[in-house]
Amino acid sequence: MKKISSAGEGSVKRWTKNVNIFDCSLIIIPVHRPGHWSLVIVSVPEKTITCFNSLGPSTVDQTCADIIMKYLTCEAKARGRSLNTQEWKTEMAKNVTMQNNSIDCGVFVCYYARMVSEGKRCSHPPSVVHGMRLQVAK
Repeated sequence: MKKISSAGEGSVKRWTKNVNIFDCSLIIIPVHRPGHWSLVIVSVPEKTITCFNSLGPSTVDQTCADIIMKYLTCEAKARGRSLNTQEWKTEMAKNVTMQNNSIDCGVFVCYYARMVSEGKRCSHPPSVVHGMRLQVAK
């Protein structure tokens, strides 16, 4: 995300030169901004970009989603495809577990990525995420 934000969509084209991202079902993008981690998940089949922020939705999340939409459009063009952005939906994850401290945002990124990739809901008590924190520490 940092590379795309600072240098533009074309700056990361070599990352996917041997992979057609439109063949993927999920694209999981961790996002770091000073002092906080969040997550963006692109569901190619559902044509959605979902932002997960353990502190709650922010305008930065929408900016990230907009940048990723531009990236997807650029990637499609590079592959000789067109991407109808009107068919895509951007959303902020709702009814998800939120962090109750100021240090677990990275663990929440791992938790959200795991739950979504396993097709599960991200609405467990914060104690479940604390258990994940201990697993990550081990």
